Amino acid sequence: MSKIGKGAPIGARIFELFLTAVMSLSLGVAQAGSAEGAGSPAPDLFLSFKDNTLSVKIERAPLAEVLQELARQARLEVSVASSLTQEQVSLSFDGLPLEQGIARILTGKNYTLRYAPEAVPPRVAEIRVISGGSGPIARIGPEVAPPSKGSELRSPDGKSLDELSRDATQSPDPKARINALKSLGQWGDEEKVQAAVASAMGDQDGEVRGTALASVQGGGVSIPLEALTDMALKDASPKLRLHALDELVERSEPGKIVEQLKQAADDPDPHVQALAQRWLRRVEGQQVRP
Repeated sequence: MSKIGKGAPIGARIFELFLTAVMSLSLGVAQAGSAEGAGSPAPDLFLSFKDNTLSVKIERAPLAEVLQELARQARLEVSVASSLTQEQVSLSFDGLPLEQGIARILTGKNYTLRYAPEAVPPRVAEIRVISGGSGPIARIGPEVAPPSKGSELRSPDGKSLDELSRDATQSPDPKARINALKSLGQWGDEEKVQAAVASAMGDQDGEVRGTALASVQGGGVSIPLEALTDMALKDASPKLRLHALDELVERSEPGKIVEQLKQAADDPDPHVQALAQRWLRRVEGQQVRP
């Protein structure tokens, strides 16, 4: 893996000089155009992700556009409060590892990273900005633009939030409950979404429960920790117990999760046991990540 910068191969240095010249020319054109007209200079956004390193040169670009381009190139998803998406970003760096680049872009905001479970080497699959904003959660994916502000949301079949909430918890058809849960994600972290997802965590159908858990993991829906605890310790599916335990620890304060981890360490499934033991070591300060 090569990085552009001091000590890089000659070809990479030449490419860097060429890229810098092109970017400087583009910025100069934008500044010249703004000088001829009224108002501030136009936003400028350059982002390049290659070999797990990130390079950016950004001037006054909306955070939503920055995250959209990052999601497209790095093939990941982002969950962020809609009130943050129009914040302007201005920064520049070259050849940082992806995680360090994300930290620079999200300076001053609390966030978590979710890694693809089977990727080798580990690959960031999702960024969740967990505080610092308000309003519905905007989900930004590789091919998905953030939702238009103020637009009236409807599911593909025209159902409203109330109708989908009822379907997710009351429909006699498990497939209908699953489809409703998936559609509810477009409303972000609304109270009715939270209630429907929390209820579905205890559904009699395993696929419905799995869809509800995926809403918590992928969409950042806030639900009571008791619902995650019940799934992590009592669900009939070892796979769901495993994923629920991981999510429970991510959302809990370290000092308040020890008893649950000790219970999970006695789980009949060896994979759940192993995860609980690794998390216990982390909580006790013996290692950084499981």
